[in-house]
Amino acid sequence: MFTRILAPIFAVLALGAAVPAFADSLPGGCRMHFKVTIDSTLFWQNGSGVGRLTCADVSGQETSRRVSISISGLGLGFGHFEYEGVSGNLGVIDPSTVEGSYFVADANVGIGVGFGVSLDFYNQDTGLSFGGKLKAGEGYGVALNGSEWVVRLR
Repeated sequence: MFTRILAPIFAVLALGAAVPAFADSLPGGCRMHFKVTIDSTLFWQNGSGVGRLTCADVSGQETSRRVSISISGLGLGFGHFEYEGVSGNLGVIDPSTVEGSYFVADANVGIGVGFGVSLDFYNQDTGLSFGGKLKAGEGYGVALNGSEWVVRLR
C-alpha cells in the first residue's frame, strides 16, 4: 500500500533533482546572482533587492544584465533577513526570458546567521522553475512564506 503511494512521490522528487543537473550540463545558459532584504511581519512579507543575470550563448560568449527584484507575499513569521544567493543554470540563453513574476517558497530560522533557507522559484507564465542556493544569510526571526518575486531587467 505505502509503496504504491510513495513510489510516484519519489519519482517526481528524483526528476526534480535531475532537471537542474541536466540544465547545468547544457552549453551556455543564464545564471542569476542576487542579494535581497526581506521583512516578515506576522502574515505579510515584503522586500527588495538587486542581482546580476549572466547569460552565455552556445559559443560561450557572455552578456551580463542587472536586475531589480521586488518581493511581496503571505506567510507566517516575524523577522528581518538578508539573503545573497545564486541560481544554477536556468536552461535559457535569452535574458528577457527570465524577466517576470515568480512564486517563491522559503523557510528560514535565524538569530545572527540565517539557516534552513530553501528558495524554489516558479514562473506560471513561462513554466521556468529553478532553485536558488543561499550563499550567505543573516537575520533574526522565523518565517515560512510563499511570496511573489518580480524580476525586472534594468
